[in-house]
Amino acid sequence: MRLVIILFIFGLITAIIARSKGRDFLLWWFYGIFLFPLSLIYAIVVRQKIGPLETMQQKQRRIKCPHCAEMIELDEKRCRSCGRKIDIIDV
Repeated sequence: MRLVIILFIFGLITAIIARSKGRDFLLWWFYGIFLFPLSLIYAIVVRQKIGPLETMQQKQRRIKCPHCAEMIELDEKRCRSCGRKIDIIDV
């Protein structure tokens, strides 16, 4: 019984770290149960998961307007769609 509880906690630790980086919680929980030392190291080292929108933004140097969610150039001072001023702090 103790072994089951310990394995459950090991899986939980790995899954929480992986979820904070955008990974699937349940998948990493199982991974942590069966291969805890290896999965813990991998969960710590793995990079943040980047979605398709963020990838497109990095390639095109575009950001989303915080007011209307329209994609605008990184260097623009005002949004073309809503006309609001874009501060570097808002982005």
